Amino acid sequence: MPATSPRTRSYALEITLNGRFDGAPPPLYGIHSVNLLGRESAVLKPSETYAFMDVTSETIDSGAFYCSGFSAPTDPQSAFGWRWNHLPSDRHGGAGALSLLDGHVEVRRWLQVPKSTRENRSPFAGQGDIEDLRWIIQRTAWYYSWLMR
Repeated sequence: MPATSPRTRSYALEITLNGRFDGAPPPLYGIHSVNLLGRESAVLKPSETYAFMDVTSETIDSGAFYCSGFSAPTDPQSAFGWRWNHLPSDRHGGAGALSLLDGHVEVRRWLQVPKSTRENRSPFAGQGDIEDLRWIIQRTAWYYSWLMR
């Protein structure tokens, strides 16, 4: 984005929080389709679930933030077979901000900066990039509902 262009948004909503996929089937998270959560009571751990995330200007293309993957989200030896669809911002000294559903904000200093690029979201930029993605996945609304099924 050119320096003279005004920034119209930089935060995006975690897609499974009443998200919309424009008529397409939802992406697969883990090995099951996502259930979009439309009620606050459906979120099992609000203090550990993010709502909004600061997103890079290169990848923000909608009001939603999501990652995609096809393996079980509990595999500790991988990034769960996942990849970035949108990239978190690192414009705050290598850190990004997330608002969580209980009302608090977390600032996460990313282990890998810069991250993968929009054109090359996989393979990862390094081991820190995998750890960062795993950290985000574990704070999505569907993660705890998937573990509790």
